[in-house]
Amino acid sequence: MSSSTSLLFESCLIIETEDQEKSISIKDKKIFRILFFDDENEIVFLINISNDSLPFQLSNEEFMSRMENNHYSIYTGKDPFDTPIDLTIHDKDLVKTAKNKAKKQQIMEKRWLQIKNHVNNEPNIFYSSFRSTLIKREKKISKENKKEYTLSYIPYKDEYGKNCKCSLKYFLKYLKLYWKRGKCYSALSDDYKNCGSTDINLENPGKKRGQKYKEDPLGLIGRAPKKVDHQIFEFFIKKEIIKNKSGVKEAYEAMKRSVYFSNPEQLASAKQKTLSISEQDIDTLKQGPLSQRQFEVYYYNNYPPEQREKNRVSKRTYDLERAPKTGSQKALFPGHLFELDATVLDYYIVSHFYPYNLIGQPTLYLIIDVYSRFIIAWYLCLGRPSGENALRTLVNMATDKSELLNKIGYKKPSCCTKNDMFTIQGMPKGLVIDQAELRKNIPKHFQKTFGIQIIQTPAKQPKWKGTIEKRFDIVQRWNKMYDPSYGNYPKKKYGDPDVRLKAIRFFDEMYIEVTDAIFEHNYKPIDNPKLLNVSILEEGLSTTPVELFNHGIAKVGGSIKSFSRDKILRNLLKPGVATKTLQGIKYNGLFYLPQIDNVEEFLSSSKTTQYRKVALNNKLNILEHEQIVDQIYMPLDGYDDPIICNLLDSCNFQVQSTLPEGLDMNDKNSIKGMSWYEYNDIKEEYNKTKKKADEKYENIRDEINKRRKQRMEDAKKRTDKLTANLSNSAFLSGANERKKVLKEKQSKEEAAAIKEAYYSMDQTDTDAKQQPNDKQYYDDEIDYSDLIDDIEDEMEQDNE
Repeated sequence: MSSSTSLLFESCLIIETEDQEKSISIKDKKIFRILFFDDENEIVFLINISNDSLPFQLSNEEFMSRMENNHYSIYTGKDPFDTPIDLTIHDKDLVKTAKNKAKKQQIMEKRWLQIKNHVNNEPNIFYSSFRSTLIKREKKISKENKKEYTLSYIPYKDEYGKNCKCSLKYFLKYLKLYWKRGKCYSALSDDYKNCGSTDINLENPGKKRGQKYKEDPLGLIGRAPKKVDHQIFEFFIKKEIIKNKSGVKEAYEAMKRSVYFSNPEQLASAKQKTLSISEQDIDTLKQGPLSQRQFEVYYYNNYPPEQREKNRVSKRTYDLERAPKTGSQKALFPGHLFELDATVLDYYIVSHFYPYNLIGQPTLYLIIDVYSRFIIAWYLCLGRPSGENALRTLVNMATDKSELLNKIGYKKPSCCTKNDMFTIQGMPKGLVIDQAELRKNIPKHFQKTFGIQIIQTPAKQPKWKGTIEKRFDIVQRWNKMYDPSYGNYPKKKYGDPDVRLKAIRFFDEMYIEVTDAIFEHNYKPIDNPKLLNVSILEEGLSTTPVELFNHGIAKVGGSIKSFSRDKILRNLLKPGVATKTLQGIKYNGLFYLPQIDNVEEFLSSSKTTQYRKVALNNKLNILEHEQIVDQIYMPLDGYDDPIICNLLDSCNFQVQSTLPEGLDMNDKNSIKGMSWYEYNDIKEEYNKTKKKADEKYENIRDEINKRRKQRMEDAKKRTDKLTANLSNSAFLSGANERKKVLKEKQSKEEAAAIKEAYYSMDQTDTDAKQQPNDKQYYDDEIDYSDLIDDIEDEMEQDNE
């Protein structure tokens, strides 16, 4: 090939110059793709990408003459087949979208297998004589008319190495697709995007499409929907179906009853801002409403099945019951992952004490091993789920269940072995929780102390904890046919019995029933287990959760950590935040002293000095128990257990036993030995009294401030009046002399008062009536007239 064609390359597009200047569609233009340069024979292979033709050849001399004579030119427009195809399945893809992408990938792979052994054999593959040598022929008999025919095919092997046949028709079709679209793997994609009709112009849709109405009782004229109709459809879909959870028929009826069709003239003023409707649209609506079928077609075409399912039910119901069950996280061995969750049982219980009335529904906590489906811990409590109850479940997980069984009076079944479900205990590697009560109640040092990774699942996504969610359903059905207080009705209707009146069990009895159900679950073989491996099959092991758990610990490599009960109790307390001060650790208004060495140095670090440029954060993470006020616990790095912090004696004030409710029953007169509930009652009572005192103090302060302000104004007026004729220097001079005179005056008055006090001790009441004439010295009021006269005389002398 000559050097002048060095700018040309394979897959380059060439177009006839006249067609490039014309404004016609790409299908009508003559565009050619260069497939191959044969330098040895000096020929060029081209193919027309606009029609269904096969490749053709031109000599190098003829091709260059056409390029030099401007008969051919390089195509400067965009390659019509240069559109990337996204076959990656993303997490946000719907199920239908993911299936379509997978199907496209399979089609492309199958087509590529049929031609990949021949497309690289260039330039031979461009000659029909060579392609004919690839064809194999086989005689077949038709199943319909039993006639004999010849099948022409190209042999190939599929992805599994199996011999397959590709007909000559499709072999040539895939070759032409490969050549026309740039000789790449993505050129073999399907053309389903070109199927279907073109988009309808909503401004002028023309006549109604589809079947005609046989009967027209509603007066429907059968017009095609316009843009304004689609806007109205969308408005009522969001209002009636999505928001009010109505059906499609109810939404359509609501649309017909609305102002949109009953009185379209009011539409411009009522919904002009929302729908931007013109006068022409109002004339369209006057023709009458569209049919229910047209409303349904719009809804089903614009809302996929997943979205329609979400529109029918609430988001919570969809996540719980309708969302795809993707399953829990995968566990590799026992103890790799535990899942924790709680549920309120659908059974009612009665009180142990008189009058033996209804208590309500208990809450059940479960912890399950994901690998073996073994329930390792459970806890039944009263009230709603809380962080304290979740922590107690963790204690039961990591300790022996003997104390719990003895407390509720449970007797082990006779089939229990020594290494049964009640003795299995320990801490896992990972604990899966949701965004519920335990999220803020796990101390930060918990993961460090026990080496556990806390994994939080998204809110309202039970499918991420599918293992334990399924077990709640199994455990709750244990006594449905026997217990009359079972009340899991989907929707209570008029006339249904009140199952609360049929409550017959005590709390301990319910605890025993739950324990029996868990025992039954742990020894029941798993249907269709996914945990079978070679060792389990060789040993003939049963697929019960207990056997799978014990076998995994012994053979698979389980990781269960064991700790003492005391250590677990010391670390599984309720977390809180305290402040380090010079007086001690301040928590909830009280001060505590940590029991550590060099406590003075520890507390003095909270002092802010003049040399410190940045203020230190003196917040500390502490642990506390709801029943212990006189102690808190402080986890520190380097210590296995939290440090005890005792209440200071200065904070152990006396408490009146009659202030908060219940203190007189416990006979407590100090903070030590109280619970935080009682202490909070005291603080609440104190805050109520303090609030009243603060209001009274504010009133008194306002009144005194008014008096002070008035006295200040009066004093200012009086001073300005007395000193109106004085200069500044005269006002300031002679202050010490006047102060001395005033002090002597006050001393004389004090001496006179003392004399009168001694005189009254020696005289009787009758003698007291005969007082001397200098009574003015003993009056309560002090006469300053002489002093004022002296001051005025001095001021006159100064002025002279």
